Amino acid sequence: MEVVKNIVGTVKDDDDKRVFNLIESNGVTYADIKCSNRKRGYRYMQIPATELVFQTIQGLNQAERLECYQFFNMLEESNRIS
Repeated sequence: MEVVKNIVGTVKDDDDKRVFNLIESNGVTYADIKCSNRKRGYRYMQIPATELVFQTIQGLNQAERLECYQFFNMLEESNRIS
């Protein structure tokens, strides 16, 4: 069975350079992140987008977390409308 990966979005930095793609595979969204080290060169890892968000939020202070939650609630509302 072939796994189909569809790019559903791209995350860019302030300089408009691609940081990573969001891909969908079998109904799950992943962050397709390029990882590198000196011994092996680089490779791409697919990390579930929910895990990426969770790990990011863990490093924020309380005010930043609140801002993120408000942003996600706004996204959820806009998805219901469209």
